[in-house]
Amino acid sequence: MPSCWIARALATGSFALVLVGNAVAGPFADFRRDLQAANSEAEVLRVVTSYQGLWNLTPELEAVATRLQENPKSPAAKKRLLDRLAKLESIPKAPQKEEAWIKRAEAIKQQPLYRDPEPGQRSNWIGRALERLTFDPNCRCRRRESDTNLNVPNAGSLLTYIAWIVLGLAVAAGIFFALREFGGFSPRKRALKALLEDDEPERTAPEWIENARGLAAQGKYREAVRSLYLACLVEFDNANVARFIRGETNWEHLHRIHASPRRPAEIDFLEPTQRFDRIWYGYKTQGQADFDYFMEVYERLCRILSQRPAA
Repeated sequence: MPSCWIARALATGSFALVLVGNAVAGPFADFRRDLQAANSEAEVLRVVTSYQGLWNLTPELEAVATRLQENPKSPAAKKRLLDRLAKLESIPKAPQKEEAWIKRAEAIKQQPLYRDPEPGQRSNWIGRALERLTFDPNCRCRRRESDTNLNVPNAGSLLTYIAWIVLGLAVAAGIFFALREFGGFSPRKRALKALLEDDEPERTAPEWIENARGLAAQGKYREAVRSLYLACLVEFDNANVARFIRGETNWEHLHRIHASPRRPAEIDFLEPTQRFDRIWYGYKTQGQADFDYFMEVYERLCRILSQRPAA
């Protein structure tokens, strides 16, 4: 809800005000005193480095201190840093403002349109992690004050980059599998485009049978089964049951055969088509047993079609 974000922003601003006010009596005064007492370049560099966790809290102070750290003999940079520290020391404490901000935030929360989300209603784990990093300034400041020699990168930004990378990889994987499934990249789908290759010659049914016997003699039972199946399709074409179209798949031929009004009722070509699919496209062959099965299918098909009256 917008009011929730406003309340949190006001609370964050009050925390920042308290941090600056508390710094007046302590670290900023010590930083300025030690910097004024530093006479040599080595002493200036030591003072600026030792208070690094403090000047990281203020972007303007950080910019001046960084330049002085890079060039400790620069009197102008040292003077600008001392002036900036003096301005920070002059910021008055304002606990009454802090109380005013808190009261204002509480008033916003009491409005009817405000609804504080429960922990189970948060968007996701990324949002919860970013929220903790964004709205916990006390933890961040304590870490920098306790370890002033360590310049830790912004963990929130790093987590955001990692989340975007993971999301991008997930989207890319989804697109790849979608294209593979529906876009024709699967090797099986490419193989199913046609029963005959473009450069493969047309053959009659007896020629396919002769070709199948030659392949079986060479131990190429998978190819022999394909020739027997094609011989069956040619016989269906010769009997005017369904045309043999070399660019169609086995399942397209089966659909047209079973939909044809000229198909004899005792012919069911589903099981031979399923077995052919497993043998040819699935590479699951039982050798001579498959060859004998399809030879029986072909011979039975020829007997039934030859008994049917001529069209």
